[in-house]
Amino acid sequence: MGPAQDEDSPRRDERGLFAVACIVGHWIVGALSAVVSIVEHWIVRALFAVARIVGHWIVGALSAVARNVEHWIVRALFARS
Repeated sequence: MGPAQDEDSPRRDERGLFAVACIVGHWIVGALSAVVSIVEHWIVRALFAVARIVGHWIVGALSAVARNVEHWIVRALFARS
């Protein structure tokens, strides 16, 4: 029985190291995932801020066009009467 235990000892050490490597790897992946989530959050916020600004400009431009069209329609109607 003595030699069998000595032969299993390195395997047991390898399994222990493998378990530790799995745990540490899991922590590293979890930390990287958290960092990616935070970066993604800020990228999405920045994109929405840009979209809001661009949307505001587009709505302002369309509003100006609508005012001009309205002005010319009213002018045309009063010119005929």
